[in-house]
Formats: sequence, C-alpha cells, structure tokens
Amino acid sequence: MAWTFNGTLLTSPFSRNWSALSGPHGNGHLPGGNYRIGRAHRWAQNEAAYTDPNGLCWFCPLVPDFGTSRTGLGIHPDGNVPGTEGCIGIQGIITETCLLDLQRSRGEILIVKY
Repeated sequence: MAWTFNGTLLTSPFSRNWSALSGPHGNGHLPGGNYRIGRAHRWAQNEAAYTDPNGLCWFCPLVPDFGTSRTGLGIHPDGNVPGTEGCIGIQGIITETCLLDLQRSRGEILIVKY
C-alpha cells in the first residue's frame, strides 16, 4: 500500500486524505517521484511552521528514492504563512489523524505525481 500526493491532496492507504500544499517558497514544491516515509514524531517545542491551529507540532521525514540535492524534505502541518519550502504542508485545524497514519506507515512509499 502506498501514500499519494498530487499537489493538493495527500492520501493515505487507510482511506483518509487531507488538503495539502507543497511550495512555493524556498526551492519550490516537492519534486515528483517516490519517497520512503521516515519516523513521524511530535515535537515538544512549538515551531510555528510545523504546528497546526490546535497546537500539535510534528514532522515526518521523507527520503527520496531518486537522486536529488534537496534535503530536509518531509510532511508537517502548514503552520504559519501558507505554503512550504519544499515539504508537504497539511492544511486545516486537525492534523493528528495524519500524524497517526504516518506513524503506522514508517518505511512505506509515498508517490508524488502532479
């Protein structure tokens, strides 16, 4: 089972999806291709860019299955100015279900296709 991201919607293999955005800041949107899902974890610190409106702060790293010079890619709540610097930013108030699904999916594949 794989996760998918099409530029506006992140979909889990557990039949859930979330509005999401990648870019346009920094190096732009997340490059298309396949990624391994890393260990999703909550952050104790309140980093505004990774915190949803309910105060939940978290990050899930993504490891590209292809060559790229891009680093620090991941999935997280889109917490301040709309958009990201290349990650997938989950839109909306409640992001905990996304975090929980990502924690269950460590090592699985995310397919990014625009």
